[in-house]
Amino acid sequence: MDFKKLSVDDVNIICPFFESSGLTACDYSVGGVFLWRDFFDTHYAITDDTLVFRYKYFGGIDSFSVPIGKSCSSVYSAISKLGNETVNFCAVPSERIDCIKKAYSNFEISATASRDWFDYLYEPQSFITFSGKKFSAKRNHINKFRSLYSDWSVKEMTEDDIPNIRDFLSTLPSNDESELSVAESSALNELLYNWSIYRFKGLILFVNGKIAAFSVGDIIGDVLFVHFEKANTEITGSYTVIANEFARAYANGVKFINREEDMGLLGLRQSKLSYNPVAFSEKYDITVKLK
Repeated sequence: MDFKKLSVDDVNIICPFFESSGLTACDYSVGGVFLWRDFFDTHYAITDDTLVFRYKYFGGIDSFSVPIGKSCSSVYSAISKLGNETVNFCAVPSERIDCIKKAYSNFEISATASRDWFDYLYEPQSFITFSGKKFSAKRNHINKFRSLYSDWSVKEMTEDDIPNIRDFLSTLPSNDESELSVAESSALNELLYNWSIYRFKGLILFVNGKIAAFSVGDIIGDVLFVHFEKANTEITGSYTVIANEFARAYANGVKFINREEDMGLLGLRQSKLSYNPVAFSEKYDITVKLK
């Protein structure tokens, strides 16, 4: 297989594979793959109308995605002939584990759940309405916001808004210098720099004429992926309002809202759980011992 380094110019080549995959994991979305391509040194190959990615995964381990396309079995076979003693697959959706077991039925296989990287899936109408007892806290947040700030509005994000979004980001506290935090900042910069190419969905929340929050995502198949959400926490309820308004703007007609993973961060996990997910897009790391 001939692997090529992924670039922003490949969006129109890759996107149709995501559209037809039927997968709900963010690792098979434009934002999930392209914005993090430098961090994971992402390469791709297309053979027999089938796409596969190769990553430099955590710890510097060469890993592959599951193939997407018409000839997955031939790609699995080609991967096994690359000369490695083991083959590693990362972020494998639970529904594709059996495919790997079938492809490598004569070899030892181990699968490890990556709980920190499970995506949170939400039912769109529940997220839009926040109705019922389990969403009472969210409704309270929104009501508090509305009582405090009479002058608020939302607008669709366009390329003309990028300079103001950058200015807004510069005002947010940034005390986390971890590898993932730095990588997230790079991914966000990539998104803003190539906004016109990615054609993502974006929504900005204004309070008293100033940006208070924004959210960005894209729709792949019947899933709305939320890739970035930033808010001024000094504006009470701003995170809840932008999350709700983004769903109102873009979630009608989709099956799930995917708000991605919590990366093992306790505060982020509590926040994502508070929105009452209906399911997880479970992902596994799989190792196949060929020798």
